Amino acid sequence: ARPNHLSRPRPPARVVMACGRRCCLLRLAAAVLGAAPAGALPSFAVGLGDWVQKEATVQPYSPETSSWMRLDRATGDHNLTMTVALRVDEDRIAELERILYEVSDPDHENYGQHLAQEEVTALLAVPTERVALVAAYFTAAGADTVVTAPHSDMLTVRISAAAAEVALNTKLHTFRHSEHTSATIVRAGEPYYLPAKIADHVTMVGELLQFPRLPSKGLRGLKGSGDWPNSCDATGCAGLVTPSVIAKRYKLPDKDVPAQAAPANSMAVAEFQYQFFKDADLKSFGDSCHRSVK
Repeated sequence: ARPNHLSRPRPPARVVMACGRRCCLLRLAAAVLGAAPAGALPSFAVGLGDWVQKEATVQPYSPETSSWMRLDRATGDHNLTMTVALRVDEDRIAELERILYEVSDPDHENYGQHLAQEEVTALLAVPTERVALVAAYFTAAGADTVVTAPHSDMLTVRISAAAAEVALNTKLHTFRHSEHTSATIVRAGEPYYLPAKIADHVTMVGELLQFPRLPSKGLRGLKGSGDWPNSCDATGCAGLVTPSVIAKRYKLPDKDVPAQAAPANSMAVAEFQYQFFKDADLKSFGDSCHRSVK
């Protein structure tokens, strides 16, 4: 006689199919929710909860869609500077947005009454415990420095690649731009994670999944198409939007007429997306276009 466990009847096909569908749904739900990957927490994170994926809706690096090429794993002693955005409570964000619109609306009674830095900090009201907990986590992970932003809503973390991989449960690679081949950066080649009790206080960690979009070389040497006078000494400014063009378009006071000058007026230069200014360039621009740039 055959043993009983071999003669046990098979479940109906519809039961097998139902189990299969249920298993598939469970796997799909785990993927959508960013289920914690396998792997034990490092010793400094024990007691802080399981791994939680951050920025789960952001598509990780893909060679099919990126202009950056993945090279080797980042060396362990490579130093990274990461920006950790701390969670700001929703009611505080709503209040800041309300005030922003009021001070920007010429018809509102609060127009022009901008907040001072300390007032913005008080408005955001990021709990000191939140700042301290996240800072302590990265310090325990081996960060060289952790600097809190003036509004206490961000941390600038300087840390080695090896320590960052452990703290964020990810893998870092070196990437080279396909067109600007001298440009290399270090980014995560896959999702990153934080322990649950830390992840709850963090919105995102910058310089991991985000890749800068560098300007195409085809944009270099373009000629301006405007037919207005060139007030700058440099012939390359002809047809371009210069400070004098902006001043005329927006009816700003003439800088050459002291009585019209407004002491509160100023002009700023922004840095972002792998772009930066040099003092020598600012001086050359200021001398050519007759503006004091500091």
